[in-house]
Amino acid sequence: MKNRKVAIVTGAGSGIGLASVNLLNKIGYTVCGIDLSWSDSSQLRQYTCDVNDEREVGTACMYIMHAYRRIDVLVNCAGEHLGKPLEDTLTSEFDSIVNTNMRGIFFCIREAMPHLKVTGGVIVNVASGVAVAPDPTAPLYSASKAWIVSLTQSLFLDYPRTGVRVHAVLPGPTDTPFLANACGNSPAVIEECGSHIPLGRLAMPKEIADVIMFLVSDAGQIMGPVIDCSGGETVNFKIEQR
Repeated sequence: MKNRKVAIVTGAGSGIGLASVNLLNKIGYTVCGIDLSWSDSSQLRQYTCDVNDEREVGTACMYIMHAYRRIDVLVNCAGEHLGKPLEDTLTSEFDSIVNTNMRGIFFCIREAMPHLKVTGGVIVNVASGVAVAPDPTAPLYSASKAWIVSLTQSLFLDYPRTGVRVHAVLPGPTDTPFLANACGNSPAVIEECGSHIPLGRLAMPKEIADVIMFLVSDAGQIMGPVIDCSGGETVNFKIEQR
């Protein structure tokens, strides 16, 4: 049990995070999940933690290291959406997006990196297709995801020093509570999101988690920082811009 690899997954309570937990557990990882709230799950060690609180993130990592003595994988799934024109956005809403989508990833990587350097570990950041195909109805959300991609690329290029592989995945609209909330829980709006994808449907959380599993595996020697799993949404955007 002590030799099992240890993975931390943020946003582990639902959606892509929960799907990643299930697959990591299936391939033999000890999975430590971080989230603000939980549904019943016996497949992971649950840490209730706000990722934009550096003290809470530091405490969670300390507990994990005390219990398991290693960290091999960090999957950053926690995120927040805001669909609002920039001129209508409150400063508090801006701060909330920055805190969750940017500070949260910063805190988690900063606390985990010293331990990942020891194990030669892997970080996978869940960004979004809007990082490269911006959503005009969600400018701050799009910008925060583009920041994640830029951070990922910088950390990836630092591999010779750290020995830690760092990747980002770019999902398109995915059938998760996160998407439902972003769409105001409107079935019609959710369906419309899927209609814009060349693949013709929403992604399922497990499909994105499958890509994450590839990246954390030994096959992840591809050494490419950003993986597009948007179902063709970003390609469609580039064609439309011509």
